Amino acid sequence: MLRYLKYLFIVFLLFNTYIKMNGQSLKNLFPSAISPWEAKEPVRYFDTATLYEYIDGGAELFISYDFKKAASLKYTSEDQPDIVVDIFDMGSPANAFGVFCHVREKTDPHYGQGAQVYDDAIVFWKGPYYISVMAYDITPEVKTALPEMAGTIDERISVTGPLPEILKRLPGSGLEKNSILYFHHYIWQNTLGFLADTNFLPIHSGTDAVLANYIFNKDKQTLLLVEYKNSGDARNALKNFTAAFDLPMKNPVFSRLEDGTWIGALQTASRFVLVFRGKNRKNTEYLIRNFQQQP
Repeated sequence: MLRYLKYLFIVFLLFNTYIKMNGQSLKNLFPSAISPWEAKEPVRYFDTATLYEYIDGGAELFISYDFKKAASLKYTSEDQPDIVVDIFDMGSPANAFGVFCHVREKTDPHYGQGAQVYDDAIVFWKGPYYISVMAYDITPEVKTALPEMAGTIDERISVTGPLPEILKRLPGSGLEKNSILYFHHYIWQNTLGFLADTNFLPIHSGTDAVLANYIFNKDKQTLLLVEYKNSGDARNALKNFTAAFDLPMKNPVFSRLEDGTWIGALQTASRFVLVFRGKNRKNTEYLIRNFQQQP
């Protein structure tokens, strides 16, 4: 009997750990009211098939980060604008952070694991969740309610998660931290500066990629780092890059483009790093060499 009870206890612990690791019920994350706002309608749920119906034109962002499901709830109050809360389950902290990168201008540390605060909205990420708290208009009451709503949801989310591992590979000197963009869909490769309209590296759901701006003495450059599953894919990325820019197949390779900016690339093990938009070779080469020393 004692052995059976011990077995049940172990099963309970494993199940409880599974729940913590795989998220909470989205419905339980919503407060029923933040006075004087109340939720008078049921929570609405969306998946990959129905998300386009809810945010037509904006669903692609979430889908590109392996979106799992979402829930939305509207709060109303007499003589006050509505407040809408959307909670997206992105499946992993890395994907939730990736979506947040697209709205972040300056990270606010007061909500979740990072937030962007506007007059009419607060968005933040925590664990596998991306949360949007938005009002239809701005009033003094709204300015009080939004922080309370965001703070309440933040407290109800019991899980946190690490930043993507690939961020540890970025050289620290000169890095503009709020420019970091994590992704694994090639459509975002042009976010900080145009590279190509094709998936020439290639970047897909099986790869991790990160963009970031660097500044050295007013010389702003952009670094793109891609981590592949194996070194063969990384070598192909270097081959495709040199072909696309009509450069010699070298490793590393540097060149001055027709617009006067410098571009450089390096393949090492299963990683491919590209630095572009630099004003001089020295700074471009510095970033490439500095990356080469990363673990």
